[in-house]
Amino acid sequence: MNDPVVHQLAVYLDDTYATEVSTTVIAGALHDEQRCLAVRDNIVHPQGGGQPADIATLNGAAASVVRVQHDQPLVALVPELPAGELPAVGERVSVAVDRAARLEHAALHTAGHLVDAAVRARDYRHIVSNHFPGQARIEFEAGTALEDAEEFVATVQADVHAVIDKDLPVEAYWADGRRYVRIGEFSLDECAGTHVSHLDELGDLVVRSAKVKKGRLKVGYSARYREGAVRR
Repeated sequence: MNDPVVHQLAVYLDDTYATEVSTTVIAGALHDEQRCLAVRDNIVHPQGGGQPADIATLNGAAASVVRVQHDQPLVALVPELPAGELPAVGERVSVAVDRAARLEHAALHTAGHLVDAAVRARDYRHIVSNHFPGQARIEFEAGTALEDAEEFVATVQADVHAVIDKDLPVEAYWADGRRYVRIGEFSLDECAGTHVSHLDELGDLVVRSAKVKKGRLKVGYSARYREGAVRR
């Protein structure tokens, strides 16, 4: 990739609600034989940490999201534009992400932190998270099967809803070069995902299932972004 003109700013880490930006192309290269472009003010979340990539456009054209490695890791866009219409390094461009999808991803990721914390409080060790719509689940180490899966689901659901009722803030901060997300005293995790700002923005959080298979406890859940919630 061409040398970046300036350092890329990960705007999506600071502002979940930033869904449009006018910015400058800082680098360009080929990725899988396609031209990709990195911009200075990056509002686009790439796939990672169990969260899907944003649905993005560059100058109004659909663009897939890729990670590229140079002297610094960059998030780049592969726009569906003819070669002659591709912006050059230094040009101004407009980037947008689908707001509904962004907020759905943020709600699911935040809900996942709540479910994860509620299950870890029962002495299970986290293995992996999946915050994709329609398939969200958290997996934990488990030595034995659940005695009563329905009761387990009900108690985790009750714990999570009790926290949501407190309408706690969801706060991100950096320490020693790492980003952490805190939900009151209930949850603290290293995380590079997008999140809602307060728990009153979560709607219909349902712990759908819990089962142990091959030494793993898999807890499925669903949630949505609640439109009309008041941001503080």
